Amino acid sequence: GEVAPLEDLVLLRGVELRGFVVDAAGLGVAGVGIVPRTPQPSGFVVTLSGRIDDPDFTTEEDGSFHIDQLAAGPFELVLQHPDHPTKTVTGTVERAGELVTNLRYTLEDGFPITGFVRGSSVSEGQALEVRARPLGQDLYHPETLQGERRTEGAADGSFRLRGLARGRYVLHL
Repeated sequence: GEVAPLEDLVLLRGVELRGFVVDAAGLGVAGVGIVPRTPQPSGFVVTLSGRIDDPDFTTEEDGSFHIDQLAAGPFELVLQHPDHPTKTVTGTVERAGELVTNLRYTLEDGFPITGFVRGSSVSEGQALEVRARPLGQDLYHPETLQGERRTEGAADGSFRLRGLARGRYVLHL
């Protein structure tokens, strides 16, 4: 076969976002995972690179963040932290190369569920995973599953789920 020459490849300059993630008291939250996503007109959302449990960006000790790999246009940022409910924020940056500063996103206070699992069918040496799913979510439609939290139980059956939003939950092993 013939080899065709590769034309010049022109990359569009991305946009940059800088800001802070704070708690309800206004204090910076360190270690917030941030996953940028691109909303699609169809209602679907495309995750740009990282997984929700493997964020692309993380806030610094003072809660500051700097995102420098975002395309111009509409965006969503999924903010996640073990002690706070996950939050999705949206925005739009019109021009390539634009720098948006002074963003401030506030995470709600999270609530724990603690307890003991007695008489479980988990064999010795196996990990016990406890999941809390908001009441009313449809297990057969994964797009509705938001707010689920998971934790490993201790050897004595005790567990502590953190960062839950107010509401009613169903616990699963």
